[in-house]
Amino acid sequence: MDSSAPADTLSLSLRAWPVGNTNTNSLSSLIPRINEQRGHFRHITEQSLLEEIEAAESSGDAVKLDESKRGDAEVDDARSRKEEVLLAREEIAKQITQAYTEAFHALDFISLLLSKETPRAAEISLSRAVQDHVPLGSLGADKIPVSQLPPNEQRDQELVSRGWKLQGLENTAESLLKSADRLEREAESEGKYWAQILAVRDKGWSVCRLPRERHTLGVRFGFGEAAAEFKERGLPALRRGEDGNIILDQGITSSQNKTVRVRVRRNNTITGISMPPEGPKSEDSASIENLILQARNSVYEEELFYELSREARLLANQGVRTIDDTIVLSLEDTTQILIDLIPVGEATAAADPKQSPPHHTNDDDIAQGIALALRILLSYAHRVNLKRRSQPPPPIDRKWPIPPHLILHPILTHLFHQQALRALKSLLSALVAPVVAAGLHASYTFNTYTNCTSPTQPPGAMAARRAWKTTMTTPADAVVDRFKDTLESIATIHFPGRQTLTLEARTALHHPTLGTEYIIKTKQPGPSTEPDSAGDEPADKPQPLPPTHFRFNSLNEATLYLSWTLSRSIVQEIHSFTPSPTSPSTSPSDLPGEAGWEPLGSQQNTTTELQKNFPHRAKLRRMKVEAKPGRLMLRWSETNGKGGVYVWGGDGGEGKEALVEVVRGAGAA
Repeated sequence: MDSSAPADTLSLSLRAWPVGNTNTNSLSSLIPRINEQRGHFRHITEQSLLEEIEAAESSGDAVKLDESKRGDAEVDDARSRKEEVLLAREEIAKQITQAYTEAFHALDFISLLLSKETPRAAEISLSRAVQDHVPLGSLGADKIPVSQLPPNEQRDQELVSRGWKLQGLENTAESLLKSADRLEREAESEGKYWAQILAVRDKGWSVCRLPRERHTLGVRFGFGEAAAEFKERGLPALRRGEDGNIILDQGITSSQNKTVRVRVRRNNTITGISMPPEGPKSEDSASIENLILQARNSVYEEELFYELSREARLLANQGVRTIDDTIVLSLEDTTQILIDLIPVGEATAAADPKQSPPHHTNDDDIAQGIALALRILLSYAHRVNLKRRSQPPPPIDRKWPIPPHLILHPILTHLFHQQALRALKSLLSALVAPVVAAGLHASYTFNTYTNCTSPTQPPGAMAARRAWKTTMTTPADAVVDRFKDTLESIATIHFPGRQTLTLEARTALHHPTLGTEYIIKTKQPGPSTEPDSAGDEPADKPQPLPPTHFRFNSLNEATLYLSWTLSRSIVQEIHSFTPSPTSPSTSPSDLPGEAGWEPLGSQQNTTTELQKNFPHRAKLRRMKVEAKPGRLMLRWSETNGKGGVYVWGGDGGEGKEALVEVVRGAGAA
């Protein structure tokens, strides 16, 4: 068309009318389309076609139904366009491959069939594989007349075929409904399961995948520094039950929770028992959070008893035995501490006040204190392991076995130390009571656990933080560390004659002590500021005793030393209030009875005997002081065999007169 043509002219395109594809309406293309849309030709009858035409003319529901199905398919299709294209491409490739294979086999079949009639023509289209295995002309075909079925039988077969189709459709619909119900139940169960998982995580528990089952979630409630036997048990699986609730799967271990119980037995009778850990309320006992908490506590209790059993084997020399899964700590001849591992339900039933009325005793407090101390010491052992692992590792060397944690050692140390303190207080009371009854001054004071109390104020927040960064030791760890060391208590004893002794009782269960050690220190007496018996002037200053420092490994040895020290202190006291004769010519009858007593021997500070001379009568009188726990005795005698005894305390002792009066009577001429 020319561009210079006027605008009002009509433009026409002189092109040929498009010709449709002749292959579209060909028989070779129609037959596959009919098979795809209508099925096999044997199912198509003239009556069915007429019914379909009448239904299409009566209403256009078929078209609408087809459009609605197409719209629903487009709405329900959730796959992306890219996935559809890839899937369609893969499906087309499969169909092409299958069609090529079927066509290739069909060509071989037709060629082999024609090889009987025209071998030369058939050989050209026949494949080489078939020619090598099948001879030409081996396949033939004949026409066989097909018998027509009677109308009644055809109608019966159509009814049977339609019934099978209807039954298949009903089964399919029923299967779809069941699948929908199952999918709904699965969705509800999954929602319930994940809601509980979120609740567990919100409570502070660590939820993670299991190392050996990556598709399964687990909760970590164990302790990183626990023994290898219990570290894996701290990560159980959180499996989903049929109803959607979480099932805490702890593997092959017992599902029954356990706890450590401590009992006190005196004279073969249980007098004290520890209380079980406080459990959840009955309405919350089945919640997953409480189940996890109970499982965590059970693992901790089982590890505690395991460590106690390991340590008990090393404490056989301290009277620790393991009898029938029970650890027995023997304190005295009639007192024992029993430690065992029992189910929580049994411990709760035993402590239920509804079963038996509660009778709280002091031994109950002892058992409960020991149970709490055992749990605290295991936590402290975990902290020690963490601190050791945080330090730089030692050089590569031989691997030594890990020793058991020291949990029973501190408990036994405290129990033995308390036992030693009770025996020591009883001893000092027995020594002091007769002396006080004799009219002399004697007393003692106790300062227990001197190394467990800090004399300084606790450090401030900044100082504690700096200490934690440098030594990784918290104030709580420092407190526990003090009670794990040697226990020390100090008793200050005041004997007559201004004699002061300091007795230190140290208990430890490690080398070299392995028990209670008694250290006695003697202080030198100071100058006297008290008047003498006449009240005129201060008494003579006694000879200062040399400083002593003795160690005893048993209370019996310390008792002998204290008794001897008390005896010689009484001797010094008697010598301090005994007046000396004014002149050698003084008549003994003019002297009071307590005059003239002098310590016997050259070492006057260590003797327990006194003597008194009567020069005008050529007579010598001696007196011996014997102090023992619960008894004080004065025994005097003369050269002619006469004498006497006076006893304070003990069986059959008089204990009424003062010692000064007894000495005066013993020294009378």
